[in-house]
Amino acid sequence: MLDIQTAVIENDLSEITKHIEEAFKNKLEGKTQETGLMTPEEQAEALKFLKSQNLIQSILEDITTLGYVGEDENKLLLFLCAVSRKLNKPISVLIRSQSSTGKSYLIDIICALLPLEDVHKWTSLTPKALYYMAPDALKHKFIAIDERAGMEEAEYPIRSLQSGGVLSLAVPIKNPTSGQIMTEQIIKEGPIAYVDGSTDTRVNPENANRCFEIFLDETAEQTKRVQTQQKKSHSLEGLNAVKNKETIKRIHQNAQRLLKPVKVIIPYIDLIDFPSDWIRTRRDHDRFLSLIVCIAFLHQYQREIKYFNAEKIPLNPPLIKGDTGGFNKTGISYIESNIKDYAIAYKLAKTVLFNTFAELEKPVSDFYFALCKMTEEKAKEQGISSLELEFTRRDVRAFTKMPDYLVKRYMRILTDLEYFEVKTGTQGTRFVYRLIKESEVKKEFAGLTTPDELRHRFKARNERKNAQTANQ
Repeated sequence: MLDIQTAVIENDLSEITKHIEEAFKNKLEGKTQETGLMTPEEQAEALKFLKSQNLIQSILEDITTLGYVGEDENKLLLFLCAVSRKLNKPISVLIRSQSSTGKSYLIDIICALLPLEDVHKWTSLTPKALYYMAPDALKHKFIAIDERAGMEEAEYPIRSLQSGGVLSLAVPIKNPTSGQIMTEQIIKEGPIAYVDGSTDTRVNPENANRCFEIFLDETAEQTKRVQTQQKKSHSLEGLNAVKNKETIKRIHQNAQRLLKPVKVIIPYIDLIDFPSDWIRTRRDHDRFLSLIVCIAFLHQYQREIKYFNAEKIPLNPPLIKGDTGGFNKTGISYIESNIKDYAIAYKLAKTVLFNTFAELEKPVSDFYFALCKMTEEKAKEQGISSLELEFTRRDVRAFTKMPDYLVKRYMRILTDLEYFEVKTGTQGTRFVYRLIKESEVKKEFAGLTTPDELRHRFKARNERKNAQTANQ
C-alpha cells in the first residue's frame, strides 16, 4: 500500500475535478463561439426567413421536407417548445404514443433545427448528472430525452428546473488542510425547455402538470403517409432533397441565433377566459400564456418595438445617416402579441387541453369511439339497439385490427369506468361485453375563449376607449 494520507488524495482529486470542469467549460464556450458565427449572407438569409409573412407554414413545410409528414399541430407545438428555451418561462412537452409512431424521429428533427450550442439530447440521464455540468450549461437550453425510461431517476431535478429554473445541491466536502467536513453548495441555473417521449401513457401527475402532453397520430392514414415518405427517400427526389435538408437546417439554426431577448406584452390578456374547474389549471393557464408569448417572440422581427417609460435623450454625436430624430429611446423595450398569435395558440392548446382534462386519455378515447362505431354497425345488421348488442374481444380485434394486449388494457379501463359491462359466457372463460349507455364523451374543449370571441371583445373594448376619449 502507498503511504499517502487520505486527505492528500481527496485534495488532489478535488483539484483534478476542478481542472476537468474548467476544461469542459472552456470547450463549451469555444464551441458556442465557433458555431455562433454567421456570414453576412447567412444572416440576411436567416433574417429573411424570420420576416416571412407565412412563417408558421414555412416551418411546417420545412419539417415535412426533413422527413416528418402529417402531425402539423404536434410538430408546431414541439418546435415552439424548443423556441421557448429563450424565454423566462419555457414550455415542456411529453410525447406519448406506441412504439414506431415516430416519437424519437420528431425529437431528432426539432433538435436538428436548433443551434448545436443550445441543445442537450440524451438517451439516458442519471440522478446527479445535471448538478455537475458546467455553470451555464443548462441556462436557456433545450433538453431532449428520447425515452423517459432512461431518466426516471432524474425526474426530480428536471421538475425543479421546470418549476423554479434552478438546481441546488448541498454536498459534504472534507477540508484537506484541517480535515473538517464542510458543506459546499452546487447551483446550476436554468431555465430549460424540455421534451421526452414514452410508450407508457400513464404519467406521474407531478410531471404531467408541468407539461403539455401530446399523443401522436396512430391511424392507418398517417401510416400510409409515413410509408409514402419512406419511399421518396429511395427515389431521385429523395436524393435531391439531401442538399435541401442541409440548407433548411442552416437557415433555421441561424434564425434561432437571431432571436433576441425581448419582453412580450399580451394587450388582450384580461379578455381571455380559461377553465378553472381543476386545481392543475393554475399551471395550465400560465403555460397557455407562455405559448402565446412564444408565438409572438418567434415573430419579433415582424413586430414594432415599443418602449415603456420611454424618454428621448439627445445623442452626442448625432445619429448616423439613416436614423431619425437625433434622440435615443430609453426604457423597457417590448413587442405586443396580436390576435393571430392567440388563434395559433388556441388551435394548438384546445386539442392538448381537451386530452388533458378528458376522463379518458386520447388512445382510450379513440378506442372507445371505434367500439361505439362497431356496436352501432353490428346492431343495425342484427336489427337491435346498440345497448342490446353483446360482443367479445375477438370481435373488437377484428374490427379495430389492434393487438390483443392493447384491447385487453383498454377494455379493462373502460369497464372499470363503467362504459361497458362484462359478464362470463357459457364457456366459463370467455368474456362477453355490452355497451352500458350511448356515447356521452365530449369531443370539444369548453371554457377557453375562442379567437372569434376574443376578436369581438377586443374590438368592443377599443370602441369604448375611443368613445371615452372623444367625449373628454
